[in-house]
Amino acid sequence: MKILNKEQLLEKAKTVFSIYPAAKEFHFTADGQAFTEQSNAANHAKTLEVKDTVLITKSMAASGSIDVPMNPKIEKVEGGAKNEFQKLGTKSESGLGNAGEAAEKAALAAKHEELSGKKPAANISLDKLKAKVQELEDAKAAEAAEAAKSAGSSEGKTENPE
Repeated sequence: MKILNKEQLLEKAKTVFSIYPAAKEFHFTADGQAFTEQSNAANHAKTLEVKDTVLITKSMAASGSIDVPMNPKIEKVEGGAKNEFQKLGTKSESGLGNAGEAAEKAALAAKHEELSGKKPAANISLDKLKAKVQELEDAKAAEAAEAAKSAGSSEGKTENPE
């Protein structure tokens, strides 16, 4: 789903208020859905990448001044990025706390590709990716140990004609 920036959300609010002129306020989700009840907006927001909601009154929409104190993903960032982290090249961020997790996942994905020759599933969880990389590393170590063992036993066998 598309996450709207502040300007797009304002336009959406103006449209909704023009359709429902008697309404005084709406609760908007990051994808631009409007709800009369905050609880309904919050429930819908649970299905989105950005879980916050914004209360926009009719006067706020008319004046063009909406306050979006929520997740920075809703603020406009140039270049098509949803937030300042994506502008810097990170593909997926839910907030400041996930910056390290995204970097770790990217490093593990590269390691997985190196070990197996193919990329892991895009939606794999960090824990499953860690386990899969560990499994691949263990298999490679076992393979190397087996190769060393067989190489060592073949070197030790020399025919001794007496």
